[in-house]
Amino acid sequence: MPRSSGEANKMKLQFVLTDDQGFTYQGEVDLRRVEVGEPSPHPSETPSSTGPDFKLPIRFFMKRYGAGMSGAKRFGLLVARMTGGNDAATVQRAEVEKLWNRMKPLMGGSFNGAYSNRAKENGWVDSPKAGQYALLPGWREILTDEGRTA
Repeated sequence: MPRSSGEANKMKLQFVLTDDQGFTYQGEVDLRRVEVGEPSPHPSETPSSTGPDFKLPIRFFMKRYGAGMSGAKRFGLLVARMTGGNDAATVQRAEVEKLWNRMKPLMGGSFNGAYSNRAKENGWVDSPKAGQYALLPGWREILTDEGRTA
């Protein structure tokens, strides 16, 4: 069946990438053909399938990405949001706990220190100094189907 002209200008790209540490990432993105001389869309106008949108308000971010997650995964996700996904940044435990407890209904109840221990055991966060948390490269598995079952 022939495609309409609108469909002929669109393509879906599916990909699987493996980084230097052996972590595998997969996704898909919709592409559209750009005619010569036509300006490309601004990056903020193009939907991203590479990861979470850290610019979202905190409550909406946690509702969108944290639904159905365990406490440890929500903890890792909250640290990710607070650091903007930057594994070189750290956040204070008191700030994590304060934000968590402001969102008790979204987070499944009050903050529990065991969440941070489980997140560390799964390689999602680390505690470089007492009372501080930083992301580890494996934190993105929280967002995958495999990470949701861990």
